[in-house]
Amino acid sequence: MTSEKPLNSYQATVAIVQNLPYGLRMHLAAHSMSFRRLHNRLKFTIKSLKMQQKREFIDASSGEWTENPNGILSICTDENEKSIDYIFVEKNEEEVEILCSLAPEKSICTEKKDSLRRYFHYFMNTSENAWQHVELEECSKPFGELKNLKIPSLKWTVNKGMEEEPFANFAEMHVFERLELINIHLHWLTEQKVKNAAHLIIRNSEFYYEYEEGNETANMIHFFGSLKNQLVEAEFRLRWPDTFSMGCDVLLKNNLKIGSSYTGIFEKRDSLKTEIAASLLKFCENSEETISKVDGKKHIVLKTTDDYIIAVFENYFGANLHGFKSFTALKIANKL
Repeated sequence: MTSEKPLNSYQATVAIVQNLPYGLRMHLAAHSMSFRRLHNRLKFTIKSLKMQQKREFIDASSGEWTENPNGILSICTDENEKSIDYIFVEKNEEEVEILCSLAPEKSICTEKKDSLRRYFHYFMNTSENAWQHVELEECSKPFGELKNLKIPSLKWTVNKGMEEEPFANFAEMHVFERLELINIHLHWLTEQKVKNAAHLIIRNSEFYYEYEEGNETANMIHFFGSLKNQLVEAEFRLRWPDTFSMGCDVLLKNNLKIGSSYTGIFEKRDSLKTEIAASLLKFCENSEETISKVDGKKHIVLKTTDDYIIAVFENYFGANLHGFKSFTALKIANKL
């Protein structure tokens, strides 16, 4: 009969440290050089990673986009653990100060203006297991030279200076379990990674000011109409009722999954509700106004089958829109 070989003191220490919460490891590393050396040698797993970067600015002399060093990088290794925040502040033209929420009294300075992006890439590369969720705010070209990424869940608030191929860093056959895109260019909706996402969320809080009556609807048909066979939650600031009705038509014809919704947000005007109703009746011949049996909400039914109902609600997600009114087409299970 054999017995387990006893661990020496170093092996025992490593075994203990590897099972400590990452935040505690970071806290101890900030106060002990010897512990920091051990901590840096051991692997860790990141659950979520969030990078917020201020909008880049244009260099007046070259006319090119320049790296803005200001921003915040938040990492979380456990769902129940508070995130660890790294804060990057440009002190002057030559120095960037880096602070950590675990030791706010300490900071380091560097000459590297791309330090925020370097830290982001470091954590992307060194997590032992795949990250479950990555969140980006205002970041252009955030992934740099990283390749074959397979992030299950990505939330991206887009910078208006975005590159043409936003998902070039991802594995060719990668499918997002959840992809949330905020303030995107409409042409992103034709990206294969977007069209393949199992759960796609689109939130555009700004008007497309270049669109006039007619071509707003035509552009939305061209881009939004390409989405099929997914769970889609879409929310757009719109000007014209026919653009909203077109989105409803996509729900009717494109076999989007139950739970999918399309929300149009409009500036309030007295005639808006009448305009929306007339537009829906024009697009959807079988539409009828009725009273919902769920929460007593009044709505317009666009289609009813044995499996689902597609109906339009006013201010479905709440009425606190500060001068705006929303209409939501929702595909819900028919439980009758």
